[in-house]
Amino acid sequence: MLISPPFLPLAEPDESDEDFINRAMNSTEGAFPLGQDMIWHGGIHLTAPREGNAHLPVRAIADGTVAYFRQPKAASINTTHPLNYRNGWTDDGCLILKHETDIGEGTNANIIFYSIYMHLSAITFVDIKVDMPVCRKDKLGTAGRIYGAPHKIHFEIICSQDQLGHFLGRSTGRLATTRNGRADSCWGDVHFYVPPEVLFYAKRPANPRSLVNDSAIVHRHIDAYFVSMKYGAGQCTLTTFDEVGTRLGERQETQDYEYNLYTTANTLYPNSPSAGYELLRFGRILGPDLLQPHDAAHWRQVAYPASGAHPAGVGWVNLKSPTVTVYSDADFPHWQGWKLIDDDTDGDGRCQSAQVMELLGISDIPVTPQQRTAYSAMIKTPENQKKLKRLICKFPSEWERANFFNRYNWLSGGDEPVISAQAQEKLRLHYEALAFWEDTDLKDINSEHWHFPPKEFIRAFRKCGWFSSNELIRALEKAPELGRQRAEELRVPMNKMFSKYMINTSTIRTSHFLAQVGIETGWWEYRQEIGGPRYFRTMYEVITPTEAGEDYDTAIVRERNLPTGRRPIELPNPGPNPRPTITRENYMASRPNQIAAKAAGMDNGVANALAGGMVGDGDRFHGRGFLQITGRRNYKNYEQYRARNFTLDPNPNLLATDDYNACDASGFYWTRERINRRADEGSTQTTSRVVGAIINRGNPNGIPSHNNERRQAFEAIWSALNDEA
Repeated sequence: MLISPPFLPLAEPDESDEDFINRAMNSTEGAFPLGQDMIWHGGIHLTAPREGNAHLPVRAIADGTVAYFRQPKAASINTTHPLNYRNGWTDDGCLILKHETDIGEGTNANIIFYSIYMHLSAITFVDIKVDMPVCRKDKLGTAGRIYGAPHKIHFEIICSQDQLGHFLGRSTGRLATTRNGRADSCWGDVHFYVPPEVLFYAKRPANPRSLVNDSAIVHRHIDAYFVSMKYGAGQCTLTTFDEVGTRLGERQETQDYEYNLYTTANTLYPNSPSAGYELLRFGRILGPDLLQPHDAAHWRQVAYPASGAHPAGVGWVNLKSPTVTVYSDADFPHWQGWKLIDDDTDGDGRCQSAQVMELLGISDIPVTPQQRTAYSAMIKTPENQKKLKRLICKFPSEWERANFFNRYNWLSGGDEPVISAQAQEKLRLHYEALAFWEDTDLKDINSEHWHFPPKEFIRAFRKCGWFSSNELIRALEKAPELGRQRAEELRVPMNKMFSKYMINTSTIRTSHFLAQVGIETGWWEYRQEIGGPRYFRTMYEVITPTEAGEDYDTAIVRERNLPTGRRPIELPNPGPNPRPTITRENYMASRPNQIAAKAAGMDNGVANALAGGMVGDGDRFHGRGFLQITGRRNYKNYEQYRARNFTLDPNPNLLATDDYNACDASGFYWTRERINRRADEGSTQTTSRVVGAIINRGNPNGIPSHNNERRQAFEAIWSALNDEA
């Protein structure tokens, strides 16, 4: 899902996404989910940011269609008009968008939700009609007045009961900690449930894959810990919480840990670095690769709090212990504040949820003016606002005309009513003038539905990064139709690769990646390299088609006197007096013992290829990312070349015919070359050229025409994905 706030101010230099959302969604009143007198409030009131001499327009938060609209009435100075209430005029322009998108793989990750934009003073769509398509960032209208205060909207996000499980993977208030979280939708931060039997040690074992730790135990905890692992901008931070979300400690990994994750995986899990990479990235293995050994540990340093006379500290914990369970932000963990509230069923509009009252420390429903004043002040404290900000609540819409008496009769009842009967009648007229639910004809959602906290919803799903079909097509709008079609065919494995290699953690990374892949593959027209005989001789005289493994790479480097780590694609043309060619046959013949050991079961690309199996794992994620970013190995003229040199190869089309491996190859290459580090430098032309140079055979300046082509591709994709209006 790609999502933006309903106002899009210009980004400030080095601004975090959290700060950007706070500026874009400035809310000082009309809080979620409780308003004055503990009345359920389904959305938040936002003030349109001001830039220059004008306030920003309201924009669509995501791709969708128009589900309902109501043009605003002209303002009236007639004080008896129902929309003149309290301190002044309230605009009644309303627009509802229906959004159907994906947050992962499969039908359970397909979601439908609605965004509501209320109190518009103008709707700016020309010839607007129901079912009209709308794109993220499209201008919807102008923020209007609420009780006379200008430049305001009521903004709301809702979904049906049937859809709730698609969003959260559950339909109950707390996340079960007895099993791992959902795998069909996995994004954002990783979270570990660490029960008390999992111990903290002074050191990591000498063998980092060992389950046995002989060092001193430095900490035992009584209650479970919840450890969050956050990657971003090159860093990795592990934060320890208790079950109510209290922060107990924090530790940062070494500098550039994220950028160097491939190297770390290769060091810690040399027999299965691809699976090891996923273990470090997700806390578990989501792809097809097998960890070797299968029970290898995942030791990380985790902070723990002070306990009695013992000070706070850091210890080594095996986060792959049998009773540790793993989740992501897609599971909406309750210890991160996400709770489902559905225990208020009387429909009277006043919050009587026992869960909410317990959360706030309130024992009774407020009935006296003193209680109402005290409770209103209590709700507004920063501490309680933090407790309320991630509640997902089920209650009836405040926009249902027929629900007025159920919702508000209590206001004028009792010994000490909130308002008089006369004031309640005026409220009724105002309420019915604004109500619209009966007019919407929304067939797949009832008037009693789930309300998401709008700001937190947008903040959370901006971490998702999973492209739906429409979103991918929009990102590649400038690509030829055939290219968009073929990119769509690879969309699911490509999304998995984006998440695995943390490319989709920012739109700038994704934009650079898609631009480079688009150019390298002729916008997905080709799944194989193109070149004449000279091109093939230059590239392949020293490369086996199975990319045999790191020991073979070492032989190549030694044979050609190349700098360590140089990619085979960067080999110069052999020239008139080339050194002897290292072929698969003479390489295998020179190392019979090593080859026999690999064929006997070691997780290795040579052994896999000899057995006729799929490329799996090994010294270099065997077959996962080599030569160019496409990772393809089914080259034009390849059969002729193979027939001459590599007749033993049983898998000539391994990457070119397997979508997952093909996509994973490009992601592997991207992370091995640490291109995320370069992409994070921004959207400048210099950054585009540097990223392109890494892809385009290491030429620091590149070919001018190629640079222009890559830059144009980047600019088109970046324009579609960023938050600039």
